[in-house]
Amino acid sequence: MKKFLLTCIAVACSLVAVAEELLIEAESFSQRGGWVLDQQFMDQMGSPYLMAHGMGIPVADATAEINIPQAGTYYVYARTYNWTSPWTDAEGPGKFRLALGGKLLKATLGHTGNSWQWQFAGKTVLKAGTTTLALKDLTGFEAITRQRFVYISAVLLKWGLIRDWGV
Repeated sequence: MKKFLLTCIAVACSLVAVAEELLIEAESFSQRGGWVLDQQFMDQMGSPYLMAHGMGIPVADATAEINIPQAGTYYVYARTYNWTSPWTDAEGPGKFRLALGGKLLKATLGHTGNSWQWQFAGKTVLKAGTTTLALKDLTGFEAITRQRFVYISAVLLKWGLIRDWGV
């Protein structure tokens, strides 16, 4: 029994050791499209974030070229904030989605919650090598769609298990 347990632990550790993960910061987007790098909450966040402010018209995509180290299935999260939450419990207007390699991920982000939080954007299969990550503004309606990080992991994480990186 002891040998079996040690084998299970060794296998679990090896799976964790090969898990691929990427953290893409807002400042990493080389093409910001209509998004702006906002610094008004640096005291709370520790760094700036991207914000889409289209006055009712969705802004052009922000894009970043990222390197996927190993082909496989990846789970994608964004650290975002519903900017209307201090005043209302209703769904916020700042909605956006992520796309990887031209493929739009399933979830709409940025319009729920009442604090900076990790939101699950979706699951996708990626090839190894360079691909494009895009932020797609959906509303343009004062869409202060605040996005600080995108986290891409080969391991599906529970909400409380995502690293907080000090934010």
